[in-house]
Amino acid sequence: MSAVELTGLYENLSLAEENGAVLEASEEVQQEGAVDVDRSLVGRVLSGKRVNREAFKTLSLIVLEKPVGSRDVSKLGFNRAEFWVQIHDIPIMCMNRRMARWLAEQICVVVEIPSDSRECWGKFIRVKVHIDISKLLKRWLRLKLGKEDDIVVIGLKYERLSDFCFACGQIGHMVKECLDEEAKK
Repeated sequence: MSAVELTGLYENLSLAEENGAVLEASEEVQQEGAVDVDRSLVGRVLSGKRVNREAFKTLSLIVLEKPVGSRDVSKLGFNRAEFWVQIHDIPIMCMNRRMARWLAEQICVVVEIPSDSRECWGKFIRVKVHIDISKLLKRWLRLKLGKEDDIVVIGLKYERLSDFCFACGQIGHMVKECLDEEAKK
């Protein structure tokens, strides 16, 4: 093929028509897809490493999100997960259900406070919360109780928390993999 022939073919080549075309699926196809989406969950494993199947089943944190309508899966946030949190070092006067709920609300959205527990739990109060994991996890709460100037520091321990960086406070990597040099110091 000569250069003149190639130039002619090249001039006739246009992506504008293909890129500009809007395709519309039939209503039947859209409805069938909507039914499938209603029964679907999309998941993402929060780990910087490759995960084998056994680790996935037992240790990995997986975040599930329910897709809505025709929303693109790549645009899902995967930034909310439920955790059991142990609230430690609570003054004895604060070990009741009302205070447990209030403390859990300070962490994030309360999902569950075990109903089989008594008013006083002992070493810690255990609550289940729905957390935005794209933000730093709280490691403690500072409380001022009554009219005293004393501040009580209450420790938070997250159960079954894998790949948590104790330097920067984010989920998804460990301290040795942290890119925040300032936090590592």
